[in-house]
Amino acid sequence: MLLEHCVDDPLVLVQNGRALRDTLRAFGAQVEWREYPSGGHWFNSPAGIDDAVAFLTARVLNADVGGAAAVQDDMMDLS
Repeated sequence: MLLEHCVDDPLVLVQNGRALRDTLRAFGAQVEWREYPSGGHWFNSPAGIDDAVAFLTARVLNADVGGAAAVQDDMMDLS
């Protein structure tokens, strides 16, 4: 997953974003962390948008179809 955070966010402190990143990694999540000096409680522009596009392009558009099927086979049945 991609987590992005702006250091100057007045609503959600960057320390909270860092703590979330560390917690998710401790649970075994693969986290890509991007931290930007400015952007407030929104995306940093243009770097944050560019990073999100690159992440989605790499993970979604270039996704291995066999890999997606394997993930679906491992999904929990919640019916």
